Amino acid sequence: MTFGRTNLVTSFAAALILAAATVVTTSAAAQAGGTVDCAAFGAELRQLVKPSSEVSLLTRWPTEATTATTSYGFSQDLGVVAKVAATAGDGLAPVWRLYRPGDFVWATDGADTDAFVADGYRRQFIDFYASTTPQSCLAGLNRLERQGVHRVATQSQTPGLVDAGWVNGGITFYAGTSDQAKPTPPPPASDTKFTIALIPD
Repeated sequence: MTFGRTNLVTSFAAALILAAATVVTTSAAAQAGGTVDCAAFGAELRQLVKPSSEVSLLTRWPTEATTATTSYGFSQDLGVVAKVAATAGDGLAPVWRLYRPGDFVWATDGADTDAFVADGYRRQFIDFYASTTPQSCLAGLNRLERQGVHRVATQSQTPGLVDAGWVNGGITFYAGTSDQAKPTPPPPASDTKFTIALIPD
């Protein structure tokens, strides 16, 4: 996949340009450990794949998803892979979207992002916010790689990808996913009442 010198952000919807503006106002101080506000994880992160190259795209914007599908060949829709925070908050780390020809990757601010930049990736913008520490309301998402292409996957999706030759690099961040532990519902209360049904002749 080649986009030449054109920034993918400007090729997609104007919503992405607005999202990119968060780079100017966001501080690395947003990264912190500790408990996060679970209610902040409400933004759905959808994953699209370009079958010809296996390149994947994570997006929060329906307009970008449509453009990626119709104009760039991301025709395989894997649905919502996670729920993330759209804005900074206590205990949340900025997650950058980075790009180099043929691959996108998502990395938390700091050493993780710096390593990809040193490897030739270019920061596009802060895409969303997530936790870098385990939380009772969140689950870890893994970052996998195969032949220079990266993919974010839930814990339940990971074994199938590993079987297909992807290398699991481990948890990259924590967000809301379908893998979250769900509380066990309490047992039904004992029914001490009798119900009589009157059936007419």
